[in-house]
Amino acid sequence: MSLFQGIVIGVCVVSIIFGVVIFGLVSNEQSGSSAAVVMWGTVPESDFGELANALSNQNAVLPVVYSYHDPETFDRDLLEALASGVGPDLVLLPHEEIFKIKNRLLTIPFKSYPLRDYKDTFIEQSEIFVMKDGIIAVPYSIDPIVMYWNRTMFTKAGIPGVPKYWDDVVQIVPRLSEKDSTGTLRKSALTLGEFSNISYAKEILATLLMQSGSRIVEQDDLGPVAVLDEHGVYALSPAETAVSFFSQFGNPAKPLYSWSKAFPNSIEHFAQGDVAMLFAKASDIQRIQDKNINLNFDVAEFPVPRDDGAGSQTFGSLYGIGIISNSQNTGGAFNVIIELTNSNTMSMIQSINQLPPVRRDIIALGSDDAFQSVFYKAALRSRAWFDPDYDLTYAILRDMVESVVSGKSSITGSTKEADERLDELLLPYAEKI
Repeated sequence: MSLFQGIVIGVCVVSIIFGVVIFGLVSNEQSGSSAAVVMWGTVPESDFGELANALSNQNAVLPVVYSYHDPETFDRDLLEALASGVGPDLVLLPHEEIFKIKNRLLTIPFKSYPLRDYKDTFIEQSEIFVMKDGIIAVPYSIDPIVMYWNRTMFTKAGIPGVPKYWDDVVQIVPRLSEKDSTGTLRKSALTLGEFSNISYAKEILATLLMQSGSRIVEQDDLGPVAVLDEHGVYALSPAETAVSFFSQFGNPAKPLYSWSKAFPNSIEHFAQGDVAMLFAKASDIQRIQDKNINLNFDVAEFPVPRDDGAGSQTFGSLYGIGIISNSQNTGGAFNVIIELTNSNTMSMIQSINQLPPVRRDIIALGSDDAFQSVFYKAALRSRAWFDPDYDLTYAILRDMVESVVSGKSSITGSTKEADERLDELLLPYAEKI
């Protein structure tokens, strides 16, 4: 056995032992660990069926009854079930939904799940589930924003490779966007500048905000507070910088204009071969391939500022598993979390959903797949923010951009208004963290 193999096996053994110890700490007299554990989530039920089959092939059993719920009705379904006393023990949800139902989740104390172990096990973005008194969820999967690029368009423009830095992106935009004789855009260099027909416009803008130095929402002793209007030592706030950069690509009066409201959805437009650089999620790769099997494209990491600093971040949609606070089987529920997030099971999950893993030890093993190797790197770079309502914050960020593009408001005015609206949305979460 090589030294490396020995280390990997050792990590797995420690994970198993650690899970047993934590289970014992979380269990209580009213938590019957032998009872069936019920989990509700918005992950396709077929994924759990495949996972159960994979575990059974190794003579293991997934001790959970999983029930899929439509994301549109999940909140209502959960409220009705809890009101009637028949709710689930666990939930599997995107991080925004985890925050939304935070007051219904059990906070796992650090004495039961040491913060040092949590940080050493999972990617950095997972720390958004860490509160001052414990952990509200354990990460399950991550879906980072990456850059898909059209190799044919790059070759035609005489550009030898994909840009890594934003200043290089800006330089090649005029060479990749194409207009007809009337000046109407026909092909686009990249998917920036609009909200109405760009998939993940909110996530893309959030990435630019974080790369510019904005935390969007900051958590202190009194709870979450919006910091979009925070300037620090800069004349322009990081938010103003990000909005200015994003919006210019959708403004016909700007030299870098390269995205039109008349275009179809950004993923559709890319699949048709009419977009050079698409910013989308890792999970969209199959969708793109299915739409056009002849499309000559590749994947790269989301561009970063050349001076970097903290700017290497990309947005990640993180799914987490949380325990419902009034569950009668918290011990069994925690045992399921440990089993679902150990190294062996998470390797199976990754092979099923084809998303990068959330465990550091699995990422360290790398991937021979050309696309997955990029996704793995993006997972390490992924970040998010305290977002308690996806739709409402989408509207706030959309209005912030569109008011600038339309000329309705200045960049300073639009970011200030967005900051005030976001603060109002966060008020119910004050003094609850």
